[in-house]
Amino acid sequence: MRVFDLADEERLLEDYDSTLVARQVRLAPLKVSQIYKACAAFREVHADSAVLSHVHTSNWVARWRDVQLVSLSKAMVCWRLQLLSGWFRWLFDAEYVDANAFVFSAARLIAGKDKPVTLRRSLQRAIATFMLERGPRQRRSQEQYRARLEDFNAFLNGHAQANVASILDDHTAIRAWLDDLWVRYKPSPAMQVAYVVNLFLRFLVETGRANKNPLEEILGGCRPREFRPALQSLMTDGVPRQRPPAKQFRSSFAEQIESHIKLKRALGHTYSRAERQLRKLDAFLADHSCSELDRAILTRWIASMQPLSPASVRG
Repeated sequence: MRVFDLADEERLLEDYDSTLVARQVRLAPLKVSQIYKACAAFREVHADSAVLSHVHTSNWVARWRDVQLVSLSKAMVCWRLQLLSGWFRWLFDAEYVDANAFVFSAARLIAGKDKPVTLRRSLQRAIATFMLERGPRQRRSQEQYRARLEDFNAFLNGHAQANVASILDDHTAIRAWLDDLWVRYKPSPAMQVAYVVNLFLRFLVETGRANKNPLEEILGGCRPREFRPALQSLMTDGVPRQRPPAKQFRSSFAEQIESHIKLKRALGHTYSRAERQLRKLDAFLADHSCSELDRAILTRWIASMQPLSPASVRG
């Protein structure tokens, strides 16, 4: 984690102040003055340390809260933490910090209802990129996606073993998250949360940020369309429903077809629908002992699909 000194803190708070004024944020001078006071209170319990060096953890909040509750109301202390959280969010968006432990409710932190969080191997930057490139467009859906992914990130940071290179390599932590998910939610909402996390993990693999999708590995190497039933099987029976092995291609073109499918999937395409059509073509070629593929054979194959609708034939 980056270490900031008090001069850095002063400079970045001045930059934030200028940003609020430029945006014509209501009560900007008052808000910034309260942030200054919040930083001063932090230095009382952390020996003149800059609060920005501790953005990745909320372990300090309890002591910081107690120092101020001597002279301030709980509502005022909560407001100060909310203002700090807004500043931290600005710092993260501007890429001054890569981990922000204050994306959760300030009120719950002040009340002691949420456990402190420490993000030492945070996925937050990847989450931000995912939301920008693949996230939903509706604001409410964006908030739901982000909250689910931030919760997943916080859980892994709190449970992953210290010796793993990446928190995504710790299958024990992923399994613990699944167990916790099934305890906290009813089946349908739990499936929705897991679905969002799986989309994020697939994005990490497709963009080279992760080597494998640990969730799909735990579920027996299932394909995307088999994710929900495999997860349901794991949660109810304790064993993921295994995907049956795919039937082998049988025609003279089996090797070329398999190589083509592998290439498409290596490029990030799901290619499930196209694979089904290629299997039908392969079966036709094998059944008719075709060693060559020409216009006449393709015409016979298309004619064999006459009972199907035009849309199915085109598919």
